[in-house]
Parts: sequence; C-alpha cells; structure tokens
Amino acid sequence: IERKAALEEAEMTRQKEERFLLAHYKNEQDIQVARKKAIDTYIEKKRLTSEQLVTLKKSYLELDEKIQKTPSGSSNLASLNVRFNELNTSISKAEESLKTYDAEIVNIHKRFDETTERFRIIVGRR
Repeated sequence: IERKAALEEAEMTRQKEERFLLAHYKNEQDIQVARKKAIDTYIEKKRLTSEQLVTLKKSYLELDEKIQKTPSGSSNLASLNVRFNELNTSISKAEESLKTYDAEIVNIHKRFDETTERFRIIVGRR
C-alpha cells in the first residue's frame, strides 16, 4: 500500500511538472529565449563588475604608488593604508563575484538543458 501511494505521488508530481512546462513553453524556442534572458542578466552583471574591477585596480595601483612616496613618519600614512586595505578587499570581492556569476551561468545552462530534455520527452509522448 505504501509503495502504491509513493508511485501515485511520483506520478502526480510528474504530471504537475509536465503541466508546468507546457504552460510556460509552447516550443523549444521559448525555452531558448528564457535561457538567453537568464544568461544575459549575468553577462551584464559580469560586464559591470569587470568595469568596476578595472577602476578598483587602477585606484589600488595609484594609492600604492602614493604610499610608497609618503614618508614613513607621515600622519597621512595610516589613513592611506586603511584605504589601501579597503581597496584590496573590494578587489577580492569583485573577483569573487565574477566567479559566482560564471558558476551561475553554468548552472543556468545545465538547468535549461534539463528543461529542454524534459520538454522533448513530454512532447514526444503526446
């Protein structure tokens, strides 16, 4: 009896997934459009983060040069070092964000590949 209930529940879940896919996608092209939209969001995030990273690295190098030219006893040196460390942290976070975006793009492709395959199976049964 438990096995029969589990099978019935699995069948209901499968049918629900089929209805969802068929309600959201009329054909494979719809799936590809949704994939592109999801990917484009992360590509734009990567572009903006990359631009920010270039600016941060430029500021980092300029500040490093300024620190090198500042006398060691200068009262300004401590604040320059704090800013230097902040820039370093910001650069690390931006680089980590780029890795996260790349990983998310891979996940989106995988998810849409699976969706496309399930859609083909569903359409093939009809």
